[in-house]
Amino acid sequence: MGDGREVLFGDFAFDDDRCLLSRSGAPVKIQPKPLALLAHLIANRDRVVSKEELLERLWPGVTVSEQA
Repeated sequence: MGDGREVLFGDFAFDDDRCLLSRSGAPVKIQPKPLALLAHLIANRDRVVSKEELLERLWPGVTVSEQA
């Protein structure tokens, strides 16, 4: 990210330089991990991102279980 662009989707906007999500112009409070997930998906929106890639990128070296 960091290319200075704002990505718009519905009422939301994601500013990649500031790593800020807003809705109708108001900042949205979002925890760091979901924000990192959103940033990664937006940065790679031109392709399908695999589960394995997300695990490697967002939870490196951590065993993540699918159990609830």
